[in-house]
Amino acid sequence: MARLKIKNYYYLLMEFLGFENDIKSYYRSVELFKVKGLTYKKLSEEVLSYVNSLKLSDYEYKFSFSCQKPTLYSSVYACMILGLFDKLNDDEFNRGWMDYLNSFQSEKDGFYRDYNAYNSNFEYGEGWGASHLLGHLINVFVRLNGTPKYEFKFLKKFYDESFLESWLSNLDWSRAWSASNAIMNYGSILQYSRDYLNDDKARKSIHFIFDWLNTHINSDTGLWHEYKVDSYEKIADATRAAYHIYPLYNYDNLEIPYYDKAVKYFLKTQNKFGGFNRHLRSSACEDIDSIEPIARYTKLNNDIEPFKDVLKKALIWVMTNQNEDGGFVFARKNSFSFGGQSELSSKPNESNMFATWFRTLSILYILSALGDEQVKLQKAPGYEIKL
Repeated sequence: MARLKIKNYYYLLMEFLGFENDIKSYYRSVELFKVKGLTYKKLSEEVLSYVNSLKLSDYEYKFSFSCQKPTLYSSVYACMILGLFDKLNDDEFNRGWMDYLNSFQSEKDGFYRDYNAYNSNFEYGEGWGASHLLGHLINVFVRLNGTPKYEFKFLKKFYDESFLESWLSNLDWSRAWSASNAIMNYGSILQYSRDYLNDDKARKSIHFIFDWLNTHINSDTGLWHEYKVDSYEKIADATRAAYHIYPLYNYDNLEIPYYDKAVKYFLKTQNKFGGFNRHLRSSACEDIDSIEPIARYTKLNNDIEPFKDVLKKALIWVMTNQNEDGGFVFARKNSFSFGGQSELSSKPNESNMFATWFRTLSILYILSALGDEQVKLQKAPGYEIKL
């Protein structure tokens, strides 16, 4: 199909968002002129063009056009995107990547720090900060066939079962989505340490975490929460939390408990335009938090028909968040910032590296579930696990 392009149609969305009739018209135009012509190759060309536009050197990237300095987070997202499109096949280039990334690691504790984007909250954050960044880096290490320069000394307390019990129990399960970030960060790092750094103590810790999760899951919903799942907000919180926990099971090839029950709740989070928020302008996080579990369930059961319409609507919606520069926004009309850092920020409706990686990953999960065999997902601890 010839590539058709509606001039400035992304900017029409900015004007129309909030007016349902206009969104319907725009949504339909994206479906007709963009999604029906979507291929893995076309997506690759557009996204890589955006990534390249933010490149400052072989391994240094900015977060958005608004930013001035390169940041480690931005380079990590660029590297992950390159991996998604099979652009990390040169051993010498990959070694250069590892040398660059490892230049940010602290021998003192094993965490990675970038002082172009840093404040005291970096040390303790879970949706941004030291453990969150490393949870991304381990995906890159697997792609590059490299390892950290120094050991993960910060993991030592996670070898203590009494600490693990206290840590897991004292997470705020009344806000399950937030609590689950910590489990995903440290759980996937422990899996990486076990499998790639020959860490037997991490193996025992992972077993303990799985035992705890299996004991504390709600058998009626198949989700982890401390409240009745009786409103959209509660359903969304519990399902988004499960998205962060499921990768531990998926990476270790373990059956997800009560998956059949849980998927019904994931389906309830989709709105009429395919996004996964009660409000129409769903974010990159909210969208993938439902897209990945639904796509994986579809593939696991080898039955696309019950979920085809759900996934196709989701694909159209995710594509409405792509700008003409090839990148993606985190959420339409919203600005974005990691940790309040100016060098990890973007203006309203401006593409950024994080959103571009996460929304591209969403699209590839959907395409994979729909049977596209060109998708190049890997199997690594954390965010990226081949369906």
